[in-house]
Amino acid sequence: MKCLMLISLLSYLHTGSSIHCRQCSAEIDANDCNSTSCTIPCPTVDCSCLGLCYTNVILNFSGKHSVQAACIQQLCPTRASYLNLYTKRQIEGYCDVSKGVVTCECASDDCNHMISFEPITIDDEDIIIEDKYDLSSIIVGVLVGFLLLCLLVAVVWYSVGRYRRLKDEEFESKLTSGSRLSSDDASLIDGWDDSGKHSYSAYRYSSSVATQYSRGSRGNVLNHNDQHLPIELQKIIGKGRFAEVWKANLQQDASPPQVVSVKVFRLHNYGAWRQEKDMLTESWMRHENIIEFYASEQHTVRGRLQYWLITSYYQEKSLADFLGSNILDWDQFCDMATSIAKGLSYLHAERDDVGRPKIPIAHRDVKSCNILVKDGRRECVLADFGLSLKLDPKLSRDELANAGQVGTSRYMAPELLERLVNLTDIEMFKRVDVYAMALVLWEMANRCETSEGMASPYKPPFGDKINDRPTKDQMLLLVCKERQLPSIPEKWKKHQGLSEFVDTILNETWEYDAEARITASCVLERFKVLRHHGDVIGSDGSDVEDKIRVKAKNESNRISEVISTVV
Repeated sequence: MKCLMLISLLSYLHTGSSIHCRQCSAEIDANDCNSTSCTIPCPTVDCSCLGLCYTNVILNFSGKHSVQAACIQQLCPTRASYLNLYTKRQIEGYCDVSKGVVTCECASDDCNHMISFEPITIDDEDIIIEDKYDLSSIIVGVLVGFLLLCLLVAVVWYSVGRYRRLKDEEFESKLTSGSRLSSDDASLIDGWDDSGKHSYSAYRYSSSVATQYSRGSRGNVLNHNDQHLPIELQKIIGKGRFAEVWKANLQQDASPPQVVSVKVFRLHNYGAWRQEKDMLTESWMRHENIIEFYASEQHTVRGRLQYWLITSYYQEKSLADFLGSNILDWDQFCDMATSIAKGLSYLHAERDDVGRPKIPIAHRDVKSCNILVKDGRRECVLADFGLSLKLDPKLSRDELANAGQVGTSRYMAPELLERLVNLTDIEMFKRVDVYAMALVLWEMANRCETSEGMASPYKPPFGDKINDRPTKDQMLLLVCKERQLPSIPEKWKKHQGLSEFVDTILNETWEYDAEARITASCVLERFKVLRHHGDVIGSDGSDVEDKIRVKAKNESNRISEVISTVV
C-alpha cells in the first residue's frame, strides 16, 4: 500500500480590519512536523489592514524541515473587504504541495499555525502497473523512432550511392567512347573553388578545364595500354581534395624495386588528371627542373575507375616541408633558387634548351608546396601542373578569359586579386608566376643562415600578418589596399649577398605594377652573378651535387628501361 497526503488547514471568514498570523523563518524537527501534522513554532504578529497568513514548508523527513511563515498583502484601501480583494479559495484557506514543498494561504487569526495531513491509500500494484506502462511506452517510442531514423538514413544513402553509380557509369561511358560531353558533364570535371585556398596535393581546377572538354576534345584521352606497369603502392605521402599521392615500388625482374610516386585521381577528378597528364606528356616538358614524368594509367579498383600519374619520387618532399625542418647556407640558397628560376624560365620560354620551338607555359600555382626538393638538397623541380596553361599565341582573348584567374590566395599577384589581368597579353600570365616565385624566394631567404643567428623560424609569406588559410578578400585587403609585402629583416642588410638579393631580385619580382617586374630568365641571370657574393661555401658542394646528379640520372634511365619493356 502507498500513502498519499491530503493537506489542509482550518480557516473561517474574518470580517475585521486585521488578523493575527504566525511569522518567522525557522527549522522544525520531526516532533513538530510528522506524518499527521506540522505545527509552526513561530510567534504571532498583528497583520495590519486586510492581510493574509502565508506558510511555506520544505519537507525533509530525513532531517529538519524548513518553514517560512508571514503576513502578506497588507492592503488598506477605502471601503475594501476580504471578499473583493481575495478569492474564495484564499479566504477559506488552501494548501498546495509540489515536490516536497507545501504552500498555504488563509484569512483568519492564527490560521497558519498548523497544517494537517490526511493519508489516502492506493494499491501499490496499481502504481507499479501504471509506472511499468509509462516506462514501456517510452522505451517503445524511442526504439521505433531510432529504427525509423536508421531506415531513413539507409534509404538516403542507397539513393545517393545509386545516383552516383549511374552518373559514374554514364560519365565513364562518354570518356572511354570519346563522345561529346555536355555542360553538366563538364561541370563534373570542374573542381575549382573560388576561395583560392588549397593545400599540397589538393587540386582545384579552373573553368578552362570544363570549357576544353565540353568542346569534345578527344586527343589522347586515356592510356589504353592493356598491360600496367608492375607497381605496388606502399603508403600515402600526400592527400588532398582531388588526389592522393602514394609512395610506390616499380618492380623489376633482376634488380631491386625502384621507388616512384603515384598520384591517384578518382573518376570525377578525371579533368584534373587529364589536364596534368596532357601537360607532362609534351615532349618538351622533360627538363632537370621539372618533375620527371614516367607514365599515366587507368585502373579499376573494386569496380571504380582510377587515373594514375607515375612520376619520380623525391624523398625530401616539398620545399615547404624542407624549409620547415632545415636551414640553408648561402651556397645552398643560391643553388636552389637558381634551379627554381631555371625551371620557371624554361616553362615561359618559346624554345627548348637546344633551340627547338615550344609553346610557353604559365604554371599559375607557383608556391613552396608545389616545388619538390631533389635528393642532393641543392636543386628543386616544379610540380603540380593542374592549373597550368599553354600560352599558345593562337589563343583568342575569349579562350584566355575562359582560362580563369586562379591560384592560391596567399601567392596571388595584385592584378589577380583585383581581377585586372590583361587577358590580351599572354606575358601577363608569366608575370603572375614571377610574383609568386618572389614570395617563394623570400621563404627561402628567411631560412638562410649566412652567419650565426641569421636564419628565422619558417613561416609562409605574410605569415606574421594573416592566418594559415587566408581568403582572396583578406589578401586583397592586405596586398592591394594596404600595399603590404613580406617583412625584410634588418639583419639581411648586414650580408652583402642577401642585401643585393633584396635590391636586385626581390624588389623587382614582387613589384605591384606587373609590367615593372623582371622576367624569370632575368632572375636566373642575376642569381648566377649573385651566388659569388657573400659567404660562398666553395666547390665541394658542387662536386657532391654532380655525383648525386649522375646517380639520379642513372636511376632514371633504369626506370625508363623498365617502362619501355612493359609498354
